[in-house]
Amino acid sequence: MKLTELIDKLNEKFPENICESWDNVGLLLGNKDKEVKKVLIALEVNSKAIDKAIQERVDVIISHHPLIFKSLKKITKDDMIGSRIMRLLKNDIAVYAMHTNLDSATGGLNDYVFKLLDLDAKRMYEDETKNRPLRYFNLTKKMTIEDMVKVVKEKLNISQLRVIYDEYYTKKDIKSFALVTGSGMDFFNEVKDKVDLFITADVKYHEAQDALEQGVSIIDFGHLESEVHAVDLLSNYLKETTNVQIVEFHNNPVYIY
Repeated sequence: MKLTELIDKLNEKFPENICESWDNVGLLLGNKDKEVKKVLIALEVNSKAIDKAIQERVDVIISHHPLIFKSLKKITKDDMIGSRIMRLLKNDIAVYAMHTNLDSATGGLNDYVFKLLDLDAKRMYEDETKNRPLRYFNLTKKMTIEDMVKVVKEKLNISQLRVIYDEYYTKKDIKSFALVTGSGMDFFNEVKDKVDLFITADVKYHEAQDALEQGVSIIDFGHLESEVHAVDLLSNYLKETTNVQIVEFHNNPVYIY
């Protein structure tokens, strides 16, 4: 199929136009008229992903994080992003990014991660959070913070995570929670009066201190750990809706000792 047809299929489920204004999604490199038979899906377009794409002779890389995010003033071999772009162009590999549109779409990454958690909970404020990554949920039965941590670790296959909790300030029993994959603390002021627990990533020290004093526990489940599921989500969708060959690329550069 043509790359433009593949893009149309992705936009049916995860439209580009719902991305955040600061984001850079869509076709970042390549020709829309290119014939696509093989696709590599990755979280990042890093050197290892490009190595794999060249080895597998794929036609396009679909990534969650954009290869080109900030403006470029030069493209040279000595520049990290520039060298990647040059290698991709040399091997005729297009790059398509699905970032905050994938996070926010109905059936997108945040919905997919909630489904993986397999919690007995119902969605709150569905209209209020439409086309945004933020998700609110009410548990059918209260759970302890320890039980919530256990579920997150087991269902998302996370060996270690950070928990911001203090019995003096926060509730031991959780009835409501909010979820944002990746860096979600920009939403904290919005969620703090609505939930007992916020599940997100990249929580800074002073943000954690402020959250505790406002009565909200936080499970920081890691940026990589929360977003790596984008690869499976996109792979499953394209296998169901297209006949392109899929290569899934998982590269975890972070090790916990």
